[in-house]
Amino acid sequence: MAAAFLTSSQYFLSTRQTAIMQIASGIAWIALAVAAVCKLRARGTFWHDVLTERKAQLASTDFLLSQSVERKPRVQLRRPILFRQSRRLFRREDAGTVLAEMRLKSFLRKGANVRIWLSFISVSSTAVLLSPAWLSLPVALALPGIAAAWLRDQWKEWFAEPFLAQFPWEPSAARAGASVSGTWLLVPGGAWLAALAGWGIAGAWGSAAGIILGILVWLVGSKLLSAGAAG
Repeated sequence: MAAAFLTSSQYFLSTRQTAIMQIASGIAWIALAVAAVCKLRARGTFWHDVLTERKAQLASTDFLLSQSVERKPRVQLRRPILFRQSRRLFRREDAGTVLAEMRLKSFLRKGANVRIWLSFISVSSTAVLLSPAWLSLPVALALPGIAAAWLRDQWKEWFAEPFLAQFPWEPSAARAGASVSGTWLLVPGGAWLAALAGWGIAGAWGSAAGIILGILVWLVGSKLLSAGAAG
């Protein structure tokens, strides 16, 4: 009723036919009064309205709680899918390398992190492929910056956990751990996106050049952002 009245009133106002608009307004008010009386006299609708409102409230409450309460996974695994055996990833034995190994295993063993990471790569790949050729390379080199900021926040939360906080890590070791782990997590995705952009610009040779460019750019970028995360 409101949509019909507003649509017709716009036409009548534009043509300055105010008399017709007044008649239409009167008819709308009469129809509204009749509908209100019919609604108030109807039987059995009150409890239906109450039930509908309660269902809406329960749905809203369930949605809010689902965002704040961490649900248990349906399938309980005794061992993680990745890195089932606690083996070394790097040959070096310094504290920074140990931190990087712990960080990589912790990140990749958590399914939520892997899902978010794969979703980001998928959406970013689509964005690069849909961009014009002249814009695809800047987009490919800029998008990993979002992932780098997320990884930096993830590192800060992980490094502040009670288990890690009990050890007297040197600032240099924290910077090295953040840099190494950030490089291994960020550079492959940056190289992949740059390769997609290079493929759209110049085919296979452009893809190879994009891989090299993506690695170089995000080797430097990951070290700078990792230094800020460990600081």
